[in-house]
Amino acid sequence: MLLNNGVKYGDIDVYVDQELELTDREFNLDTNTVWVLNPDASGAVKRTSGFVSSLEDGGLLRRTNSTNDYLFAVGSNVGTFRYRPVEFKPVASNENHFKARFANIDPTLEGFDRNNRFHLVCQINPDWYHRLYHVSGDDSADLTILYDSIADGSWNDIVHWQNEPEWQSIFKDANVPGTPFSRMSKFKWNNYVYAPFALAITSEPYALAGVDTIIWRFDTIQLNASGGAFYNWSPPDFLSCNDCLSLLLIRIHLSRIF
Repeated sequence: MLLNNGVKYGDIDVYVDQELELTDREFNLDTNTVWVLNPDASGAVKRTSGFVSSLEDGGLLRRTNSTNDYLFAVGSNVGTFRYRPVEFKPVASNENHFKARFANIDPTLEGFDRNNRFHLVCQINPDWYHRLYHVSGDDSADLTILYDSIADGSWNDIVHWQNEPEWQSIFKDANVPGTPFSRMSKFKWNNYVYAPFALAITSEPYALAGVDTIIWRFDTIQLNASGGAFYNWSPPDFLSCNDCLSLLLIRIHLSRIF
């Protein structure tokens, strides 16, 4: 139990076998982790207004063994005070370990450039993001990020630093307004190869056929398409493939403009 006044500090990793009682205190772990090994979803982490803060890859880790909601009470007093918890709801009652850190900073400043994003991602929250981990176990979980729509603004999606890597949408399944927190959720998620997740504004998928191109006779050119579920290039004359997903080679004997 965190008692008395002031911020409480963890200078090494902390292991909790029974209950982590945060009361109304900030538990500052720096780059360390507090391991809550009691899998009781509602009883293992208790608080009035307390929270866990951390830097880099530190954070709050919880052992799970049920399909209940597990609250990760994370926040930060760096700069503007923010308490922005997340919830994991495993899809099965097997043992898993999930971990969360609230990063109260522009993700660009920690190496995750907001300008490095898929073209359907229009804007990424510049004020804060989360680092989320699936430390052990095989089960996916419903992931929910809680945010203050008045203080944080309006967002319509969750993005993840992935693949390229770059910021890409994970196509949220629910966005429920509420007070004091709205809830943005992705169901049955299990990709934590990279830790960063952020709120974002994204647009609906649409196909891109590339920029307008002038092709001179006897020329060969490659066209790049993206964003569609399938492709049908027309007219099909002189095309190496008229239904390729992304690449097209043209051999043409007359000048032609696309």
